[in-house]
Amino acid sequence: MKILLAEDSGFQRKNLSQMLSENGYEVIQAINGKDALEHIDNGEKFDLLITDLLMPEMNGINLIKELKNNHVDLKVIVLTADIQKTVKEECLKLGVLKFLPKPISENDLISEVKAVLT
Repeated sequence: MKILLAEDSGFQRKNLSQMLSENGYEVIQAINGKDALEHIDNGEKFDLLITDLLMPEMNGINLIKELKNNHVDLKVIVLTADIQKTVKEECLKLGVLKFLPKPISENDLISEVKAVLT
């Protein structure tokens, strides 16, 4: 399974990528929403997008909206420190399958990813 990880924090990106890779997932890293969108626009296929919300150039909400507007059918998990109820509701209305708070343990992350991908 191939996962696109959009996260602007290098530390978080490395940490999350390592957790996922060690559990058998192929991970492609993106530094923000714009970078993630370029991977998709270049024809790369992914089984899942895990995205942060607060990122420079293109945030997670705008990334999700772009995917939806371009009819890209991609499962999405939001992993964020911004856990406001209104933000969560907006994400869920956009079709996000899971809205998870940071920080997240490896067990919780893998459990949520497996739940979405099965």
